[in-house]
Amino acid sequence: MITAYNIKKLLETRHSKDVYVSECKNGSTWFQNHLRLDGLAIARSWANPVVTGYEIKVSRSDFMADEKWHMYLTYCNIFYFVCPTGLIQPEELPENIGLLWVSKTGTRLYKKKKAAYQDKDIPSELYKYILISRAEIKEPSYYNENKYTIEFWEKWLKKKEYNQEFGHTVRGSIKRVIRDKLDKIERENRKLQNENEEYSIIKEMLNEAGINTTRNWGLKYDLKEKLEILKSKMPSGMEKNIDSCIDQLTRFKNSF
Repeated sequence: MITAYNIKKLLETRHSKDVYVSECKNGSTWFQNHLRLDGLAIARSWANPVVTGYEIKVSRSDFMADEKWHMYLTYCNIFYFVCPTGLIQPEELPENIGLLWVSKTGTRLYKKKKAAYQDKDIPSELYKYILISRAEIKEPSYYNENKYTIEFWEKWLKKKEYNQEFGHTVRGSIKRVIRDKLDKIERENRKLQNENEEYSIIKEMLNEAGINTTRNWGLKYDLKEKLEILKSKMPSGMEKNIDSCIDQLTRFKNSF
C-alpha cells in the first residue's frame, strides 16, 4: 500500500538538488490564512528560482472533499497533485494544474500531466517561515548544498527585494518614455492641426479666385496660369516699383 509518507520520500529524492520542505506552511502557525503544503521545492537558481508546490492524495474521498487546494497557488509558480496510479485522472484537474502518479511498485514518480508555469511574486511570509522555522545552521566545514542555510535565505530575500526595486525602476522608466512619446505626438498633432487650418484658408481663397482645388493633379498648373494672367494685367513698371517700395521700407526700418 502506498502511503503519504512514501510519496513524501519520493518527492525529497526528486528534489535532492533543490531546496525542498515537507509540510511547508505559508507563515507562522498563528498566521490568519494559515495553510500547509504537503511539499514545496525551490530551484537553486538566482535567474529562475521556480517554486513548485505539491498536494498529496492517497484516497479518493480526500481528493473529492478538498476545497482549499486552490489557495496554495498563491505560494508557487507550479502546482502538482501527487497520488497513486489512477487515483486522480488528468481531465479532473484545471488546465494549469499538473499531476504526478506513483508507480504501482511505489518506487518512482512519473508525470501524467504537465503543470503550467505561472509568473508571480511569491509572498515573503513563505520565505520567512522557511528561514525562521525550517532552516539549519551549519559550520562552514560541514556545509552541505542540500541543506537550507540561513545564508542562502538571506541572499534569497535580498535578491527578491532587489528585483522588486528594479522592477519598479523599470516600470517608472517605461512610463516616462511613453509620456514623452505622447507629449511629442500631441505637439505634432497641434502643429498639423494649425497647418490644416492655414491650408483651409488658402484653399478657400484659391476657390474664390476661380482656381479649382479639388483637382490636385492640375492645381499647380491652374495656379501658375492665374498668376501669369495677373502679372500680364499689371501696369508696366508696377512690379519694379513694388520692389523699390519694399527696399525703401526695409532701409527705413533699419535706420531706427
